[in-house]
Order: sequence, then structure tokens, then C-alpha cells
Amino acid sequence: MGELLRFEALLLAQALEPHTALRTGTVRRAELALTLLHGAASLAENAPGAGDPFDLARAAEHLAGVPVVDDADPPHLPFVGPARPTRDAWTAPGELHDEITGGRIGLDDDGVVVVLGVGRLSAAEEAMRSARPGDKLTFVVVTGDPGETGRLASLRVTDLIACLRRVFVPEDLPRSRVVFDDTGTVSAAIGRDAVDDSTEVAIRTLGGLIVARAEGRGAGHAVAGHAIQEGARQRSRASRK
Repeated sequence: MGELLRFEALLLAQALEPHTALRTGTVRRAELALTLLHGAASLAENAPGAGDPFDLARAAEHLAGVPVVDDADPPHLPFVGPARPTRDAWTAPGELHDEITGGRIGLDDDGVVVVLGVGRLSAAEEAMRSARPGDKLTFVVVTGDPGETGRLASLRVTDLIACLRRVFVPEDLPRSRVVFDDTGTVSAAIGRDAVDDSTEVAIRTLGGLIVARAEGRGAGHAVAGHAIQEGARQRSRASRK
């Protein structure tokens, strides 16, 4: 549930600042807002009539001005190795359901695909921060227990997205795409047949090829930053010439 809440906060933070890079302070404020609202929802269920909804709305407004300290990067990031360059053919799955837009999508566009078990959903923030402007970022949620844990995760995320759609205009909804891979279609296409709640695999696709892969903690961070690293190396070689 903690990982789910952090993932929800990431999506809310993207909607709060839709046209800028993701900032830690915005994520922290989104977490505060969700904490406040979940607490109010729990009170409404267990003690109907407690609290004034207008006071709650005013309290939520004040969260925008609450000073927060940006978190440091997760301690494992400096030890994450670079993504592995590849030239593998990419058979992109189609007819997937994107939870953000509610529409059907395929993964044949150039971009980054990060497969995360429900126990590693907070790692989505690492990938978001490492992605370059314009990257199409898709998070594929998997679990070893689709019937229970998977349904819980889907229920929580779809409930949040439904709330966001009532508040934000379509162009301000989270930029990332979210897919629940209950059938293992995406995982199999990437080459990972077995998944569980701690799965963390990422690829970067370009021109119908998988051009970078990573697996394990920090995989999304490594792959999302792959093109930037490669571009920097190419510029460095060009300058030496």
C-alpha cells in the first residue's frame, strides 16, 4: 500500500505541474494532499458528519505553500550500472489499455517502457526524473498475484485517475502511460516470462528496435538516462576530433 500511495502521488504531481520537469517538492506536496484526503475519507466512513468539507478544502489549498525540503536521491542510484546497449528486434504489443486516458494504445512508439512489480512502484519516480524531455514513458504494472494484489492496485489507480479527470483538463493529466499487464503480454515481449511483486525491468525502443535494456533496482533510471549518456559520449568524441 505504501508503494501504491507513492505511485499515486507521482501521478498527482505530474498533473499539478504538467508542463515542467518533475520536482521532488511537488511529489512531497502531492503525498501530503493524499494523506489529508485519505484521512478525511476514512473519517467520513467511520464517523459521518465529522469535520467541515469547506475547512478541508481550505486546508488542501494551503498545502501549495507549505515549505518542504527536497529529498535526496535514493542511496542506491550511484551504484546503478549503465543500461546495456542492444539491437534486438521489438515486437510491440498492441491493444493495451492506458489507465490515464482510458483508451487503447500500442507500444510501437519510440520511448521507454518500465515494467514494475507492485512492490517497486516508487521506482517510477527515478525513471521520470531521468527521462529526457519528450520521452514517451510507459509504466507497466505487474504482480505475482493478479487476482488479488493486481486487482487492488488497479482499483486504487483507476480511482485516482477518475478523480484527476474531474479536476484537470485532458492536456494536464499525467504524461506517463500506465498499463496493467495481467496477462503477461508486455513482459513476454520484453523477454521476461516470470514476474513478481519485486520485478524491475526497463527497455528503450527506437525505430522498431530495443536499443537499451536494464534489470534490477534502478533499471528505469538507467534506461531512461541511456540516450542522454550516449549523446554526451558522442559529443565528447566529436569535440576531441
